[in-house]
Amino acid sequence: MKKTVMFSCADINNVKYGVKLVKSFKYFHPNIPVVFFTDETNPDLQPKDCEIRPLPAEKDIFYKQKPFFANILFNEGYEAVLGADADQLVLGNLDYIFNHEEYDIGTVLNFNPLDFRTYGEITFKPIHMATEYYNAGLVMMRSHKLVKHWLRLCNGKFFARLPYREQDLLNIIAHFGEYDVFCFDDANPQENYYAWHGLLATHSGLKMIVKDKDIILPKSDDGYPSTEVKVKVYHSAGGQTPEDKLNYRIFMSEEVISRISEILK
Repeated sequence: MKKTVMFSCADINNVKYGVKLVKSFKYFHPNIPVVFFTDETNPDLQPKDCEIRPLPAEKDIFYKQKPFFANILFNEGYEAVLGADADQLVLGNLDYIFNHEEYDIGTVLNFNPLDFRTYGEITFKPIHMATEYYNAGLVMMRSHKLVKHWLRLCNGKFFARLPYREQDLLNIIAHFGEYDVFCFDDANPQENYYAWHGLLATHSGLKMIVKDKDIILPKSDDGYPSTEVKVKVYHSAGGQTPEDKLNYRIFMSEEVISRISEILK
């Protein structure tokens, strides 16, 4: 595997979510280094088992964090950079993401039915919302050229006009650029792999079960999902109070709570 790193970032008000992200990631991947950028200076409140770096004084840093920090890490010699929003839990190994190396950027989908009913269509026309519009919450970057292109657009004049900033630009680059894109949420029948890695599983916690230590979302009568799927990453995302956000004990089934507690112990 190429020289790989995972990074995340959070300000002092959100660093508590990053503590769970890093701990859950390290449970499955103890040998992959993690860099966490934050303005929280109290070591007792910072994520453990990772390198802590200060947040730079960069305008709109949280709206262009993936290419900004990835560019730094590529310049330091890393060849594969996984960027993850802090408000996520890693619920299974990410070997599928790390072992596949034949793409420039790896993505996840930006969809779940409840958010669609609540927020309406989040997309960038003519990209189809449910099957083509990517979320920037979990992005695996293997091309420094792509990262520099993405960052250049984030520093350009159109950045502030886009409602989802780096995410809209990610979709423009992925769908209209000359890069190889790999969506981790797409089923891969050749490898008998089907798993969700972010927003697709959001709000479905009470439906989840545990099977052989894997967290599973069973086939549902309402068609979501239409077949059993493993949940590798759960993205809490927006629309919650700070007390509820990423508090898995209030939106997961008892057996899943027990498994997550084991991961986070």
